[in-house]
Amino acid sequence: MVGELCAGLWRDRWAKPLVSSFSVAALRAARTAAPDLPLGLLVEIPDAQNLSLLEELQAVSLHCAHAHLSAELVRLFHHHDTRV
Repeated sequence: MVGELCAGLWRDRWAKPLVSSFSVAALRAARTAAPDLPLGLLVEIPDAQNLSLLEELQAVSLHCAHAHLSAELVRLFHHHDTRV
């Protein structure tokens, strides 16, 4: 529902809203409803295992509390073209 609404509201805009959620099901639904919208995955504690999910969702970013983020993880996500 959110994906469809965002896709409709920003259809003719060059900049699209970032749809982000902790819910993988919601992000999958948004991807299906609006394939062109950028997605962001919210996690409490990031790790390398998030990469497969980010790839599946074709997400452009990962969002987490900075206290759980290391320079090594930032490099890893950036290496995979994911913003942190």
